[in-house]
Amino acid sequence: MKNDWIEVELGEVADIISGKNQKEVENPNGEFPIYGSGGVFGFADQYLCPPGTTVIGRKGTINNPIFVNEKFWNVDTAFGIHPFEYVLPKLLFYFCKGFNFKKLDKSTTIPSLAKRDLLKIDFPLIPLPEQRAIVARIEELFSELDHAIANLKSAQAKIEIYRQAVLKKAFEGGFMSNSNQLTNAFENWKRIKLGEIIKVSSGKGLTSNQMDGGKFAVYGGNGKNGNHSEYLFEDQKLIIGRVGVRCGVTHITLPFSWVTDNALVVEFKEGENHSLKFMKLKLEFENLNKLSNSTAQPVVSGSKIYQYEIDLPGFLEQNQIVQQIESRFSVADKLAETIQTNLLKSESLRQSILKKAFKGKLLTEGELESCRKEADWEPAEKLLERIKNEKSKAKKS
Repeated sequence: MKNDWIEVELGEVADIISGKNQKEVENPNGEFPIYGSGGVFGFADQYLCPPGTTVIGRKGTINNPIFVNEKFWNVDTAFGIHPFEYVLPKLLFYFCKGFNFKKLDKSTTIPSLAKRDLLKIDFPLIPLPEQRAIVARIEELFSELDHAIANLKSAQAKIEIYRQAVLKKAFEGGFMSNSNQLTNAFENWKRIKLGEIIKVSSGKGLTSNQMDGGKFAVYGGNGKNGNHSEYLFEDQKLIIGRVGVRCGVTHITLPFSWVTDNALVVEFKEGENHSLKFMKLKLEFENLNKLSNSTAQPVVSGSKIYQYEIDLPGFLEQNQIVQQIESRFSVADKLAETIQTNLLKSESLRQSILKKAFKGKLLTEGELESCRKEADWEPAEKLLERIKNEKSKAKKS
């Protein structure tokens, strides 16, 4: 802590506004947004929090601060933290972004925070010019970081476009050539219904408590999601997400695995010889999610899959095509892994910036000297006196 800073309790420099049930004030045409820990989900005719308030979840999502620069109503599962005069709202917000609220969670079920614990959080009170300089520097660095993240996400999207282009070329016969001892005619592929070569069955449900950390992998519609002490299948299986956002997504399991009822297990009919990898990639490209006609939660059924038509090459061609796809995907996958690593590093860097900011290590000595020359610079002790005086005046009035 710098010499001209002091450490205070958050309750000394900020008001924590408890949320209330919104039913009596809710109005779709209301002037004021209604905030919960996840953001806006309605409008109201009245407000509880002034502009410049940070929203913190009281229950559920407790570690995702939101800055709101307008009047709003906060629901009873969210707190509003509004600083008193002489503390910049954005500084308080960035402090909250760097603070680990999970360490205040004493619940055994749903994460939750108590107002009394929030009031006792140690907060660095900083001279006003330094507050402005710190906020400006944080936003400058965050802007650069956001630009870098946007570029990384753009590259991610381009990789996905490339993957789809590779699959499209592969499944339109574009990788067949005489040098691979394959025919050069896409017309030689057979048009079949999936029901002619496969049958599907549902996996067997497991509760989260039953995923006991055993040595056998458990798969659902979103791929591997746990381990169990027993297995259902000795061989690798092609599975298709059956329900929800992963409906239609394909995976290949490890040997000796369990498949839950969130996925359909694909078996080739007797006498049929097909590449498991080819069929996974082919069905991934076909996007079986479109077979769902549910208006609520997407669901794909075996009967729909059986009727779906695809173009299918012979077994030798399937393996050759998989090799062509995998050789191209391996380069893309390495690049995607690098991008994902850098995205994770960017979040760590964001937290590092905030940590430095509130330890007095973000500004240079020259910048600090400039702050001290500003007309409203005074030590934090003086600011605390001013805050207490303002609070006292407010109580008397």
